[in-house]
Amino acid sequence: MQEVRQHKKRVPKHMDEPNIFSGLVFCADCGKPLVLNDIWLKRGNTGYYTEATCPDHGPWFLRFKLNRRDGLHWSFARCTEPATPEADAKWDKQKAALLERMKRKANKE
Repeated sequence: MQEVRQHKKRVPKHMDEPNIFSGLVFCADCGKPLVLNDIWLKRGNTGYYTEATCPDHGPWFLRFKLNRRDGLHWSFARCTEPATPEADAKWDKQKAALLERMKRKANKE
């Protein structure tokens, strides 16, 4: 049975669940909800960022930072900034590298 199912790749459970930040992040210009990208890139030890899109104003970058205050409590910071051509180019490069790593890892399994 193992050999029969070996070629089948299953989507990880977290990929078909809605994004936990959906409906919580809004455009700084018009206040409409931003549509978040599925790809999140790590920034340092406790930071993450992704691209989010406003239907009227285009792309934004969304950054999250988690800091442990003590053994049980965390603080959370969020920053939304407009996408610049330089930041967009960097995002595309890092996103492509992440997708390539994920593809290599999937092929190893």
